[in-house]
Amino acid sequence: MPLPLHGYAPDSDIVTPRLISEVAARFDLVLLETPREYAFPGSPERCVSRHVVRAHPAHVTAPEASLWMVERLAPGQASRRGIIGSLIARLARDGLSWVPAPRAVRRPDRETGDAAPCTVLPQPLTAAHTSGPDSAQPHQKDEKPHMRAYVLDHAGFPWQVTPFIEGAPLPRPDYLGHGGRGAAVAACILDLVHAGGALETIPPAGHCDDGRQGVVAYVKHMVSVIAERHPGIRQRLAPVLPVMETLPDVLASQPVVLAHGDLHPLNIIWKGDVPAPDTAHRDIPGTPGRETTHHAIAGVIDWEFAGARPLLYDAANCVGCVGFEHPSGLRGPFVLGLVHTLHRGGISAGMLRLLPDMVIASRFGWLSEWLRKRDHEMLEMELDYFDILVHQRRALADLWGTSGAAS
Repeated sequence: MPLPLHGYAPDSDIVTPRLISEVAARFDLVLLETPREYAFPGSPERCVSRHVVRAHPAHVTAPEASLWMVERLAPGQASRRGIIGSLIARLARDGLSWVPAPRAVRRPDRETGDAAPCTVLPQPLTAAHTSGPDSAQPHQKDEKPHMRAYVLDHAGFPWQVTPFIEGAPLPRPDYLGHGGRGAAVAACILDLVHAGGALETIPPAGHCDDGRQGVVAYVKHMVSVIAERHPGIRQRLAPVLPVMETLPDVLASQPVVLAHGDLHPLNIIWKGDVPAPDTAHRDIPGTPGRETTHHAIAGVIDWEFAGARPLLYDAANCVGCVGFEHPSGLRGPFVLGLVHTLHRGGISAGMLRLLPDMVIASRFGWLSEWLRKRDHEMLEMELDYFDILVHQRRALADLWGTSGAAS
């Protein structure tokens, strides 16, 4: 019986059920049929095509089937995906349950050579990927976790396989009033900071080893390009530029830590609502009384931009996206729950006062996205949002600093 393939698949004439089955086997998975279609969270631009399959691990007694996402990557994505695959596999081994560890490529059978003509792509390694037992998948006695590969080259394409996480839809815009969701996001940020501290080396997030220099360089580049190609937009950004002149000092005040790099509510898979404990989020400023629902995180996806970033990078990106949903969210329970939890986790109120400037800097990435897509409606909304952020900058610094320090 042919296996139905469901998902984002513009190349379905190339990616056949047989090919998917071959790829799954190289990741030590036995493919079963897919019962129904699935909605994909995250960005469809993260790969060439992706498919959800139901499979169970090979060579396991009484295996349980689960859902996996098989992605065909663009050639230029393979090296970076390999590095990130090694990183997040390490994080999962270290106990971060909300990190979806990719499936490792099965090593070739030394006796039969059954891997031919499949080739495992060599992965650039750092010390960050070289320690800890691999509890997610069994491995041979002489195989160490850092020797494992997480991207496969097969039939002329690079492939990666990760768990497919099912979750509950994010209630938009109601989530802006959920302080517990903000607190949960902050807990993930703190988890990454602490996990990064245990690594000998944090992989760079991009072309620049120092995450702070990368932020400054990107904003300067965007301002230069906009001034040359879009003078009208450059004029609209005039109130923003004096704020960005102080960005190097804002960044110099922050340590470089491990960050997700694209953390926002839509890159989070949320569990279904469950009754909250009596004490849940009672101390979050701006949260009326006790929240009756607990909003837990099942997983965080889209890790391509992970690596060394300034301390407030993930918080700024998330807060910026919440405020873009509606500016009232900047003062709402979600954001207040986030900053309050960050402070309780060791980030000072003084540091949190720098968050508005980091939010403004983060929006240049979204501005670039709307320009690239020529989305004039979103571009106009983004420029209006810049005006709001600059106008409220000092008041937000006071609010977030005070909310962070509240007990």
